[in-house]
Amino acid sequence: MRKKLIKALFIFISVIRPEQEGSLDPTFNDTGVVITLIGDTCQANDLAIAMGGKIIVGGLASIGGVNQFALARYRSDGSLDFSFGSAGIVTTSLGTAASITSVALQSDGKIVVGGFATISGVDQFALARYRSDGSLDTSFNGTGIVTTSLGTADQINDIVIQPDGKIVAAGSATTGGSTQFALARYNTDGSPDVGFNGSGSIISPLGFSSAISGVALQSDNKIIIGGFIQATKLTQPEFAVARYTTDGILDTTFNAPDGFVTTSFATSSAIGGVAIQPDEKIIAAGFSRGIVSPITVARYTSDGTLDTTFNAPDGFVTTQIGNLSQALDVALQEDGKIVAVGSSFSGPFPQVVTRYNNAGPLDTTFNNTGIVTNEIGTFTQANGIKIQPDGKIVVVGFSTVNPDRFTITRFVGSPFCIVGDTLTKTICGKYISFCS
Repeated sequence: MRKKLIKALFIFISVIRPEQEGSLDPTFNDTGVVITLIGDTCQANDLAIAMGGKIIVGGLASIGGVNQFALARYRSDGSLDFSFGSAGIVTTSLGTAASITSVALQSDGKIVVGGFATISGVDQFALARYRSDGSLDTSFNGTGIVTTSLGTADQINDIVIQPDGKIVAAGSATTGGSTQFALARYNTDGSPDVGFNGSGSIISPLGFSSAISGVALQSDNKIIIGGFIQATKLTQPEFAVARYTTDGILDTTFNAPDGFVTTSFATSSAIGGVAIQPDEKIIAAGFSRGIVSPITVARYTSDGTLDTTFNAPDGFVTTQIGNLSQALDVALQEDGKIVAVGSSFSGPFPQVVTRYNNAGPLDTTFNNTGIVTNEIGTFTQANGIKIQPDGKIVVVGFSTVNPDRFTITRFVGSPFCIVGDTLTKTICGKYISFCS
């Protein structure tokens, strides 16, 4: 009976073939693209994938000339989920201006967002927590909202939730006229975690200027951040990766004794996003700018040195798309492949998705080239990426479609079945039909 079943499966496989990896997913709004206008103009910056494949997108919406937190939730088919907020959309006014830059989900399904709010003329770290129906969770600081002033201009650029539920917020703070790395950690009720650097926050003055764009947790809960450091006023920004202990101080065993590492790839360079492999190696994606500006992806070992086995012997790989391109976020597939997203500033100004093999080179099974460019409107930028459990790639950002709007695109990725025996996993790893 088993032999007959296997034979039947392979007969079925010979008839049904998957979409090309890297192609737009036709099961998502029929086109692979969803465009949503919230308020007068809006921009999506990050996303999270919830139970049932629902997609939660966060950013900003300008309503009556005031920028506000904006959230939207979509069903797995790309339609707005009307059980969330008002017809699938939630906006929250904070101060005189606000924006969500990062979205994360708690284990109980509550939604945590981070960004900034302008209060009394000063930009501050801003967090909010929402229930699964889109209402503010008042068990979080009594209002659902927490703002923290660290300097004269502060912004969260990324957040991550620890296994114990504590929230790590990473970005930048300006003190004494200089912008620097800034981190804060909050308890599950929204209060500052005073076990983190004794106060709940830390500003690390590294060079003339610095900022964090991405944060991730190691398996031991040490904190990896990526961004840029400009060493002096006369030098240019460089890729910067740092590690903090669970107590909130720079870990001097990382690129000992500094706790951070900088890498110059061109005249100037900066990281847009970071991810950690199962072996604790660190993937950093961004740009390196010289005469031209390619997307740049580098890998570092767990001790903070450039990993020269990645695109050997370089430790990094560059991908030129037009004269000026950048990666703003990065994610790892189940099979270890690396997907970076961003934009190209060469006409027709598309969003850009690139995929690399774990060893570093572009993965030519992805759209036959390793590169996808997607034009929506007169300018399109990808700001955030997540990989669904079925391997599909979800990208959010904005497109200028008179005016700017939330843009969500979903691409066919590398499917992998979590359940089933070895045979089923092998089939699902090659044929998308068996995973959906």
